[in-house]
Amino acid sequence: MSEFSSKLEKVASSIHKSVELTVLNLTNEDDFVTQSKSTYTYLMKILSSHELDHQAYIKCIDQCKSNPYAGAFEKDFRNLTRNITTDVKDSKRYKDFEKFVDAAYKRDLGEASTSSEGMTVTESLQRTDPFTKKPIVNPVRHKVCNHVYDKDSLANIIKLNARVRCPYVGCTNKERLRMVDVVQDVGMRIRLATEAESNDDESDSD
Repeated sequence: MSEFSSKLEKVASSIHKSVELTVLNLTNEDDFVTQSKSTYTYLMKILSSHELDHQAYIKCIDQCKSNPYAGAFEKDFRNLTRNITTDVKDSKRYKDFEKFVDAAYKRDLGEASTSSEGMTVTESLQRTDPFTKKPIVNPVRHKVCNHVYDKDSLANIIKLNARVRCPYVGCTNKERLRMVDVVQDVGMRIRLATEAESNDDESDSD
């Protein structure tokens, strides 16, 4: 992974985490919801646009490599880059983020997330890792389908089977699971920690 790609992934991950932190304190105030969603979507749009431009320039460089003359290389490169046009709507990263942010806001505003088959996935179902069937300790959320897994569990299953797909019933995401496609679910981690503290307090009072 190039330095540019590495930094881009860090920024993208930060935006995802910011969304999770924001939705923790959401209310049904339409103005705030609309404004915060628009802000994060705009940031990801800019990031995705830079990524597309970078990919286009790299492709131009590869096309010019066959020319051994520096002057000719520069001329070819200028001609190719002059015609570069990119559309963020073609960015998989941006399209995935739109799905992620919509699902995140709906989830934390108390709206159920429903798959195309009509299967309703509730937050309570996602407290258990779908692979180990054990309580989730370190939650990560998929950027596309918005489902939650335990990070260690997911990493282990991917090592065993690189073609594994999301196991949630009714999930419309047919792509294989990859660690680069999940982000830490800060919001759920805080909720789980809060619940654990609450349970400890109840046990102490008993």
